[in-house]
Amino acid sequence: IQVDAFGRESHRFETPWTIPTPTATSGSHLKLTLDIELQKTAAQAFQGKYGAVVVMDPRDGAILALVSSPDFNPAMYQKNLTQEKWDDLINNPFKPLFDKTTGGAFPPGSIYKPLVALAALEEGIITPQKTYHCNGSLQLGRDTFHCHRRHGHGDMSVEEALVKSCDVFFYHLGLELGAERLARYARAFGLGSKLGLGLNQEDSGFIPDRSTVKKPQTLRKGDLPNLAIGQGLNLMTPLQMTSLYASLANGGKVWSPLLVSSVINHLGETIFKQKPKLLRTADNISQKNF
Repeated sequence: IQVDAFGRESHRFETPWTIPTPTATSGSHLKLTLDIELQKTAAQAFQGKYGAVVVMDPRDGAILALVSSPDFNPAMYQKNLTQEKWDDLINNPFKPLFDKTTGGAFPPGSIYKPLVALAALEEGIITPQKTYHCNGSLQLGRDTFHCHRRHGHGDMSVEEALVKSCDVFFYHLGLELGAERLARYARAFGLGSKLGLGLNQEDSGFIPDRSTVKKPQTLRKGDLPNLAIGQGLNLMTPLQMTSLYASLANGGKVWSPLLVSSVINHLGETIFKQKPKLLRTADNISQKNF
């Protein structure tokens, strides 16, 4: 029985009627940059965990693995998705529907320290030999900023401070660099802006300086120690931090993240090929300091 949009009978067939089946045609092959074994390993490692993994080739920005955990099975949309199941997904505090690799903006923590060290070397604030003494904390006015090693590391050079992740060393660098110079070097590596992966929602992150921090959240001297260890108002995505480390590895090149390698039609012809795209180069930094 055929009915119209309001459910009213509009026609009765004399013989049984079936929906005609169209002739199947081959689609195109989508070739990704992902390394399938690396992708499987990363996904398996994050089973039952909350977080994200991004692996990038520093030579051209190709994404080799991309994991946001917890995730969900896309096949649920093709089956009977109950209201109860949907409510569980959207109310889950670990947000399985949210891609944390590109959309999750977090304070990066100590993995931000190499950028601060590079800025201090380039600005002449430190040399590879200069040391600061870490006794476990730094006193600034009425505030005490502790090192993760409460009894201190002793005298630290920049290499030792990076190896042992000495907070006090970087508190000093933050105070001497200031928010404006910290922000300038962060932006030189593409932090604080979208990298253009074009997959799901991409967050630009947040780099604090006079142009971005408005009253009543004015930047004060007391904010600088936390900024220098990747805390405070700093916000970056896992994709941005992976890009930063790729740039540190390749000498300052910031590549646009690359996920689709090519598209090949059913005749075997390449109808689309993605070329690596260089977004910028941190050319204000010497190769010696890299």
